[in-house]
Amino acid sequence: MRRAASAPTVLVAAGLEGTGRVGLLADVAAVKAADGVASCVVTALTAQGKRFTLVPVPGPLLAAQLRAALLHARPAAVKLGAVPTRKGLAILWPGLVRLGVPVVVDPVVRTSRGERLSQLRPEDFRGLAGPRVWLTPNVAELAWLLGRRALPRSAEEATELATALLADGFQAVVVKGGHLPGPPVDVLVTRARVVRFGGRRLPGAGRRGTGCRFASTLATRLGLGEDAARAVGHARAAVRRYLAGEG
Repeated sequence: MRRAASAPTVLVAAGLEGTGRVGLLADVAAVKAADGVASCVVTALTAQGKRFTLVPVPGPLLAAQLRAALLHARPAAVKLGAVPTRKGLAILWPGLVRLGVPVVVDPVVRTSRGERLSQLRPEDFRGLAGPRVWLTPNVAELAWLLGRRALPRSAEEATELATALLADGFQAVVVKGGHLPGPPVDVLVTRARVVRFGGRRLPGAGRRGTGCRFASTLATRLGLGEDAARAVGHARAAVRRYLAGEG
């Protein structure tokens, strides 16, 4: 499909996994499907077959990629995925937040199989809080960010924990509730309101890359100027299509 001239550029910084199931290639596909154009910074090279291998991109190359991406087009939004090292985050973050556009942070530090993607700590993510920064943890990441061993067991508990993170200074926290017991419920928490999005569990649940696609779609729709609830609704719909094998 031909993109309109006003299609937003979304700057995606994430790890590259060659099959496209997760990471940067999944992000690019999601941005395109949401009517955006992706500009990319590769933070790591990974192989996620029977054996897991990760090589962080050196700092000077990270900085060079960011300069090149910003020279190519001014982003309307940013999506930040896996960043393997604190040094890499320190190189990327000042340039990203200075853009003054919505920044969607997906706080992923492990693969769905449990392999370590990042050395970042909860305080590193919580230190990214700012008036245009969105945080999109799943329930396990939500508990980890707050130093809790037990996962939230309900949408109400997830809302309480998300509110605690919002107090750090984020614009919004969106909890992806696919791992809550019972029907999945996603929770959007902003200073103005709380919105819970209910649904049914789809047969494709368990496919990898849903978090990448959710965050990238959300960033794209925010870049188009949509309000919080509508943008989250588009991100949820994108994940449903993916789980149904339609994208």
